[in-house]
Amino acid sequence: NQYVHSGTVSFSSDGEETTHTGVQARFLTEEAIRFIDGDADKPFFVSLNFTEPHAPFEGLPERLVARYRSVANDVIRAGGASDLVDRGPHTTMPDDHLEQLAQYLAAVSLIDEQVGRLLDALQGRGLLENTLLVYTSDHGLLVGQYGLYGKTNATNPANFYEETIRIPMIVYAPAGSMRGAQARGELVDLLDLHATVLDFASGAEAYDSSYGPGRSLRPLLQGERNTDWRTVQMAERGNLRMITDGRWKLVREHQQDDRQAPLDRWYDLTHPFGERHSVDLPDAAVRGRLMTELERFFGHYETAEHSGRRIWEQPPPNARMRDDLAAN
Repeated sequence: NQYVHSGTVSFSSDGEETTHTGVQARFLTEEAIRFIDGDADKPFFVSLNFTEPHAPFEGLPERLVARYRSVANDVIRAGGASDLVDRGPHTTMPDDHLEQLAQYLAAVSLIDEQVGRLLDALQGRGLLENTLLVYTSDHGLLVGQYGLYGKTNATNPANFYEETIRIPMIVYAPAGSMRGAQARGELVDLLDLHATVLDFASGAEAYDSSYGPGRSLRPLLQGERNTDWRTVQMAERGNLRMITDGRWKLVREHQQDDRQAPLDRWYDLTHPFGERHSVDLPDAAVRGRLMTELERFFGHYETAEHSGRRIWEQPPPNARMRDDLAAN
């Protein structure tokens, strides 16, 4: 029951079941601090993953939820639609949207508090000025946009709305390791994090990240001007793939029968309706560039036996998506 935000929550501790009664986010933060204290003479890596901004949107601390009930309607109002079909009532805007949105906003505030507790703990132990911190997320979330609740699997076929694929990334590093007060505009990716951690952790030692497309963000964090950074962003879910250059977005849906051409949908991210509707084709130069980049990227990094293009042959949980595709 890992998505229960408060009450009695079950965890696995080195394979042994353990429970905690209270607010899950606070417990996870305390465990992270306890781990840091456990062997203070060695460098540490902590991956601290909070589940609070995940459904069900209930059970968050009332003191936080109360802050947002009166303003939730000003954040995201009820209504909205798009070309993509929802996956059922659990993915559309609920009747108690304002309460659920207030709970979601409270979840974000609860995480803010835990980040503060972690920073305080590091500072109090003299570790803050020797620690790299990255605040990010695994994916975005729809909480009413386009009349939907959920992530890429809120629709059938899956969506690649900006709200579901764009995520926060805030980085803190000690003076000398990073140029502060920056806001970078480059397209970065979760795939870059592993190479970045290796880069910072290796010191003067060489490290290898050639196994994948990720690149270390260290030059960007240090304020360097970059002339050869990526100009497009990729994403994939099942048999669907996406590429965007920040203005145009192509979503390519591969068919079960390889003899059938994939279904392409194009979006103009500057359109006043956002991604409510796909749009007419951009000019030939844009189409050619994005389609070529998409095929080149996956042609290089795709693992044939695990390809999302062959989702119909993959084991669960992909089988659930396969069944959805069949129903559609």
